[in-house]
Amino acid sequence: MSKTEFDTPFVRIATVLKTKGIEGELLVRTVPGASLLIDDRRVYYLAPPLLEHKTLHLCQADATAQGLKLRFTEISDRQKAHEALGRAVLLKSDDLSDAERVLLADEHGEQFPECGYEVFSDEGILLGTITDRLETGANLVWVVAGPESDKGAEEILLPVIADLQIQRDDERGRVTVHVLEGLLEVNR
Repeated sequence: MSKTEFDTPFVRIATVLKTKGIEGELLVRTVPGASLLIDDRRVYYLAPPLLEHKTLHLCQADATAQGLKLRFTEISDRQKAHEALGRAVLLKSDDLSDAERVLLADEHGEQFPECGYEVFSDEGILLGTITDRLETGANLVWVVAGPESDKGAEEILLPVIADLQIQRDDERGRVTVHVLEGLLEVNR
């Protein structure tokens, strides 16, 4: 059995990108699969430095085109939010259920449950269906068969990286991604 990130006491689920608003809102980029773990019943931590006694409690979460916007009870103004920039949002590994551990493990390439999922851009455009995956030295790549057209189905190679802000919806069998500038042109 290979060593996983669950061998550590904490697991990173997001990174704080910037402040948003005057009430301490934070724009974060979640790791793939982790957006499904964001809810107001959990206890969160920031690192570095990790202060295990300093917990955060979620009071608001909103999806935006730029990423996920979070507000914690303990971060109530712009100054406190600014101190969180660049830091990781963590959960205790022991607080994750087995199903949640599988969700995160799947997103790190240990399994391939996404085969057959439809892929949509965050603008609602159907990009295609995941048919295969490629392991590269840098990251996992999904092979997406585009919708049929008069030219036939085009294939898109979609790198599974944090910049895509991947949101996974297991109930609907789909993922939503932020299409980076030039990504579709590179695949043509």
